[in-house]
Amino acid sequence: LLPGLALESKPTPKLVSLAPSNTELILEAGAEKSLVGISSNCNQVIPNAAQRLKGIPITGSFISANLERLTRVKPDVVLLVNGQEAVETLLKRRGFKVVVLKNNKLTDIPENLRKIGELSRKLKQAEILAGSFDDKLWELNMILKDSPKRPKVFYCTWAQPLLTIGKNSFLNDVVTTCGGVNIAASLPQPYPHYSAERLIIADPDIIILPY
Repeated sequence: LLPGLALESKPTPKLVSLAPSNTELILEAGAEKSLVGISSNCNQVIPNAAQRLKGIPITGSFISANLERLTRVKPDVVLLVNGQEAVETLLKRRGFKVVVLKNNKLTDIPENLRKIGELSRKLKQAEILAGSFDDKLWELNMILKDSPKRPKVFYCTWAQPLLTIGKNSFLNDVVTTCGGVNIAASLPQPYPHYSAERLIIADPDIIILPY
């Protein structure tokens, strides 16, 4: 057999994603046929998810795993992200192979695409997307590198109690990469509490509110 023909004869890898960000990258890489399980959160946040993920079993949420359903679908790999350490520990104890993808910075996205491409055998499509993302980040950096002023930004993730983004949040990197200065970047927690008094003293140029 030709090498390419031998590769195509292999069964499609079976992936479970318990994080919406991973599920979206799998769809973008054209690897939806590999998905045998998703989280209950995926349908809530991914555009057009109802159609694109129709019929795929719910095998857990961001904070829990349905072990009975996972055992039934027999995934080759369960994909998680940072922040799902408790789920990771549980699944490894039960003998599941787990891959945790970083989601701390925008530069993690192209690397995650490449890893998903490798796991799903869709590396060509994933590499094209990853390369395009790298190029766009570089272009954005070139646009902003000579910007005379970087506005102070307060990103509100929740209003009551008032929560914002600290230096270890993915959104902190988004604000910084897009040319802003996060006024709460000195706080180590990903999503710390922030008092109204402190907000008034910081006097941000831009306040971003949740839906």
